[in-house]
Amino acid sequence: MQQTTFKTRLLALLTAVFMVVVSIPFAAFADNTAILNYYCSGDANHSQHQAAEVTISASSATSVTLQEVKDKLPEGYVLVNEKNSYDINDGYVWIDVTEAKTKTIKINYYSEAEEKQIKEEELTVAPDATCVNTSKLTAPTGYELVEVGDLPIRDGYVYAAVRKVSTKEVKINFYCPEEKKQVAEPTVVVNADATCVNSSAYAALVPAGYELVEVGDMPIRDGYVYAEVRKVATKTIKINYYSEEEEKQIAEVEMTVPADATYVNTSKLTAPAGYKLVLAGDLPIRDGYVYAAVRKVPTTTTIKISYVDEATDKEVGTEDLVVNQGTTVVNFNVLKSVPAGYELCEVGDFYVGNGSAKVMVRKTKSNNGSSSSSASSSSNTTNTSASNTTNTSASQKQVVKAAAAPANTTKVLPKTGATNAAPLIGGSLAVVALLMGYGVYGLVLRKKD
Repeated sequence: MQQTTFKTRLLALLTAVFMVVVSIPFAAFADNTAILNYYCSGDANHSQHQAAEVTISASSATSVTLQEVKDKLPEGYVLVNEKNSYDINDGYVWIDVTEAKTKTIKINYYSEAEEKQIKEEELTVAPDATCVNTSKLTAPTGYELVEVGDLPIRDGYVYAAVRKVSTKEVKINFYCPEEKKQVAEPTVVVNADATCVNSSAYAALVPAGYELVEVGDMPIRDGYVYAEVRKVATKTIKINYYSEEEEKQIAEVEMTVPADATYVNTSKLTAPAGYKLVLAGDLPIRDGYVYAAVRKVPTTTTIKISYVDEATDKEVGTEDLVVNQGTTVVNFNVLKSVPAGYELCEVGDFYVGNGSAKVMVRKTKSNNGSSSSSASSSSNTTNTSASNTTNTSASQKQVVKAAAAPANTTKVLPKTGATNAAPLIGGSLAVVALLMGYGVYGLVLRKKD
C-alpha cells in the first residue's frame, strides 16, 4: 500500500465538492418551471380556443407575477382580469384572455447623428395595423422627423428617425383683463425659426380656476406670447347616489362644476364601493342636485353544472353551483350533486364560462355488472380493486394538456398527480455526484498492489 500525499488528498476532496455543487442548480431552480396557458373564452364572433402555451422559469415555485404573464402575452390579446400574481397548479397557470380590439406599439424616436434614442412612447393602433403614418407622430421637443409617410411596424416597434433642430425659449404671458393682472408666466421651448405658438402647447399650463379666451396659433413678439385668460365661474352641486332596489341613499358627495353647467356626465362620477351606476351619459342638474341611480354589484353568481355520461353523451343530472363573481376556475371537489351511481371522470380543476359547465361522469363499477357470482366474487373483487387502483392511478398520473376546449364543455386543468420531477432529478444528481466524488477520493487514498 502506498500512502497518498496531502496534495492528492486535497485534490480528491475538491473534486467531490465540485461535482456536488454542479448538481445543485438542477434541484434549486427546476421547481420554478411553469407553463402559461393563455385561454380565450370567445365572444359572439370567435369561439373558445387556446391562444398560446408558453413555458417559463418563474420567479417563484408557487406563483407567477403579473409582469411575467404580460411578458409572454400573445400578440392580439389582452388579459381579462389583471392580478398581482397567478397561482401555479401542478406546473400550469391558467390565464383568461380576450382578443384585443386594438394593440399597443412603441415609437422609437432615434437620432442617427447622435447615435442614441431620444424618446420612446406608446401608441394605440388597430389590431391589424402594419404601419403608422407620420401625421400621427409628434417628434420630441428640439427635434424633427427625418421621413414622412407610412412607417412599418416591426415586432411591435416603429423606428422613427429624427434630427436635432435649433430651439428657443418663449414665455407665455397669461393675462386676465377682468382682474387687470398677469396670472402666470411659464416658459415653453419651440423651434428657433418659430413665429407663433399653438395654444395646445401651453393649454396644460393655464392656472387653475382660469380658462383661455382664445385658442389656435398665437404670435411670438419679443420672446413673448400674450395669452388672455378669464376666471372660470363655478358652482357646487351634490351627487345623490341612490339605490332603488334598497330604497335608500348610499352616498352624497359634493362636486364643483362650471357656473352655467346644466348636467354632469357619468364619466366624471365614481360610484360608491360595492355599487355601480345604472345609467351612463349626461345626468341633469336639478336644484343643485344630480340623481345618480346605482345598484349593488353582485359578489356571487350561479353556474349550472351539467353532468354528462361519457359513454352515452347524455345528461344524467344537473347542479346549481354558487361561486364568487368573476370565478373562472373551480375544483371538482366543490361539486356536491354527482348523480347516484356515477363518479367523476377527472380530478383537479375545471373551467367554467358563460354561466355553465359540462362535467363528464361514468358509471361506477357496481353498476357495470363487474361481479357476476358469489363463486368468483373474491377473485373479481381482487381484480376490480386492482383495476380501480390502476384506473385511479392512471387518472391521477395522466397529464391533461390545457388545450382549447369545445364550446360549452369542461376545460380541465392539467393534473399530474406529482408536483414536479425536476427536484427529484436534481436530488438524485447530487447523490450520484457525492458518491462519485467519494469514489475518487477513496481511490486516491490507497493504491492497489
